[in-house]
Amino acid sequence: GEIKDTDTSDVTVISVSDGEDNTSDIDPGVKNISGTVEDATMNTLEIKTEDGTKLVFTTTYAEQHYKNGLKVGNDVVVYYTGDIDGTDTSKVKVVAVYDGAANKEHKASSTTPANTKNKDIHTLTGQVLDGTSMNNLEIKTDDGKTLNFNITNAKTQTKNGIKVGNSVTVKYKGTIKGTDTSKVTVISVIDTDANAEPKKTDDSDNKDKDDTTIKTISGTVADATMDNITLNTTDGREITFPTGDAEHYYRNGIQIGNAVTIAYTGTLKGSDTSGITVVSVTDNDANPAPADTTDTDDNGNTGDNGNTGDGDNTGNTGDGGNTGDGGDTGDSDDPPATSSSVTGVVDEGTSMNLLVLDVSGGSSLEFGLEDADVQCANGLVVGESVTVTTSGSVDPGSSDPIPATKVVDA
Repeated sequence: GEIKDTDTSDVTVISVSDGEDNTSDIDPGVKNISGTVEDATMNTLEIKTEDGTKLVFTTTYAEQHYKNGLKVGNDVVVYYTGDIDGTDTSKVKVVAVYDGAANKEHKASSTTPANTKNKDIHTLTGQVLDGTSMNNLEIKTDDGKTLNFNITNAKTQTKNGIKVGNSVTVKYKGTIKGTDTSKVTVISVIDTDANAEPKKTDDSDNKDKDDTTIKTISGTVADATMDNITLNTTDGREITFPTGDAEHYYRNGIQIGNAVTIAYTGTLKGSDTSGITVVSVTDNDANPAPADTTDTDDNGNTGDNGNTGDGDNTGNTGDGGNTGDGGDTGDSDDPPATSSSVTGVVDEGTSMNLLVLDVSGGSSLEFGLEDADVQCANGLVVGESVTVTTSGSVDPGSSDPIPATKVVDA
């Protein structure tokens, strides 16, 4: 990437080096910047450049080479891709970090015990814990001990940075007594081949499994918008679910009081839905299609939906027996059964029981969804194309919402 003045937001750091001449392995197209260490944590590095600019880089996955540890004031070279904009390094990816040539002959601290000089070099392995910082390494050893090492003057070689959970090998001189490492001098810290790709801890493995397991929760609808549904759950909670990207299936629309089941992945903590993704919303069998609300005819018969039964009631006051009543072919007083469909784009103003549709020519139509069967994979999302079916003709001049019977993705 490119550095714009002091902005490193478009820059990606590739690595941090220890001054050894290993930079020949770095792609010639990778940029670099030099400076002195101002501060560092397990996953960040702050440097001060020659012109006094302070830059903070994320080094989580960067290769890092420090021959004698990383200390404030050390000269380092940061190799990166992306662009630095002023002091913004958010667009930067660090590839590698090397300490400068001036640090090659850095002498060990004078506090190093003299009697450790001729002792054998020992090694142990362990898993990095969250107490690790710029000059301290906290690990849990294979036998379960938690140890803290001063790594101020140690050589550090990591393939993708030091992260909690990584497995590392520590080489040291001196004697560890229990968990007391005060008489130890760390020579090097090297990550194992298992860390070439970021290594997951047991917790993250369980989290991943939990995130992909589909769970369900049921309740009655307390409120609904185009992107959210609030449920009174069967266990007494009121929870608002983000349903904008979920699949929706309602037999007769969604209404307050309807019983629905929500399928989701992730972890639901109490009423906190920030850690879940809703997969689908489905109404339950308790929501059958609306009962026929057609008025009974003059003879008390309820077959005014084209049923042939009315004409068979010859005992009624002559109304069913007359051929003009259409007894055998359906009540001729009812309007003929027709349906229409129109396709358009979901517009602003759409809510739980109202669909505002932008149709060709820039005009809008409003449809009532109280009794509609909505089958849209992602729900009713503004900007998405849908096809609406009605039981009668569509009157563009209607001042009232046109009753919809079905809404599907176009």
